[in-house]
Amino acid sequence: MITPIYMVVYSLTTYGITTSLTKLTAGILAKGEQKDAERLLKKAAVLTFLLSLFAFFIVFFGADFICTYILGASMLSKSLKVLAFSFFPVALKGCILAYFLGMEKSGVHASSQLLEQIFRVGCIFLFAYCIPSISHDALLAVYGLVMGEYTSFLFSYFYFLRDKKKNNLNSSCITSTNIHPQKVIVTNTTSGIKKEFEKEFGFRTFIHQSIPITANKFFITLFASIEAILIPKMLLLYYQDLQIAMEEYGHLTGMALPFLQFPATITNSLALILLPVVSKEASLEKSKRLQKLTRYCTFSCLLLGIFCTGFFYLTGPFLGEFVFHSSDAGNMIRRLSLLCPFLYLSSTMGSILNGLNRMTSSFLYHLLSIGLRTFIILIFVPEYGLNAYFIGMLSSSFLHSILQYADIRRTLAKKEEYK
Repeated sequence: MITPIYMVVYSLTTYGITTSLTKLTAGILAKGEQKDAERLLKKAAVLTFLLSLFAFFIVFFGADFICTYILGASMLSKSLKVLAFSFFPVALKGCILAYFLGMEKSGVHASSQLLEQIFRVGCIFLFAYCIPSISHDALLAVYGLVMGEYTSFLFSYFYFLRDKKKNNLNSSCITSTNIHPQKVIVTNTTSGIKKEFEKEFGFRTFIHQSIPITANKFFITLFASIEAILIPKMLLLYYQDLQIAMEEYGHLTGMALPFLQFPATITNSLALILLPVVSKEASLEKSKRLQKLTRYCTFSCLLLGIFCTGFFYLTGPFLGEFVFHSSDAGNMIRRLSLLCPFLYLSSTMGSILNGLNRMTSSFLYHLLSIGLRTFIILIFVPEYGLNAYFIGMLSSSFLHSILQYADIRRTLAKKEEYK
């Protein structure tokens, strides 16, 4: 139940900053300015640390109020206070990993996540079996989460120091081979180039790009939480029975959707890697390569979505009976299978839009699609039940994908005209 608080804090303190950092790091390194990338990382780390510190004080000292009056579960107060200590490593680790993603070193991100999961589970087992007095409840899982985050942060930080030392060594070797260094004369031209560089990749640009991405993530998290509260209530109005309404909601969120979201791990990983690649190509003004990359990624995600639609449509009833022993879950998997192409396209095209510096447009498209779905939940679900919700999900996902794709095509066409 404390997960929504965690997600809100993450969206406000970390997500937008790290996404913008990845994008700008890729562009800066494409220009060959390693030192500028490191300076931007330090500024981003300071900013996200200060935001996390502010969030820590609010959540830690306001945990009793949040749990009692917002979550309606005062017993979670201690868990929320422990969770607040994870804000710092999450923020700092996010900046370091975003920096490495900008360098197109995704292996650091994968290794960090793997190490985090190992230590999280390991700490839970350690606390459970080596400290008999500790209670085996949600608090134990929170302790494991915090320990995993700190371990992951330390790994990322020491890897960054190692990488920085290696870069400095390479730079000194290059300098030592230059026997006759020439005196650099600063002219108006070089000064103008520097100003142009600061305008494109400076800290002000970084803040300007972080704001819409942060707002995007925050509103997605906020509306997802509102949606999670609204659906059971609207289903209760339809079924007039709390038990049936909660069963149907459980079939939807706990059984059907996880099946559809599993292949999305592929497209989410692709979106993670795409952002620095698109940013790099855009900064180098390689519009032809951008068009080719966009077509290839869109076609791949669409093909995966169509395949998964066919697979889940044909096997949905079997999977429901075999895994959950529920025909209702199987029918729900079959109906939701139509979402697959749009579900898998969304994250990929969103990453491309961010790479093309279209963060504000991406934010507006998300708001429109979420607004449409929320409207259908409020107006039609009490009258038509889950059938109305399926139509709402399908129509909002279709609208979102169409708006994203049209924007990408329009942006790339303009880049080709100006070239």
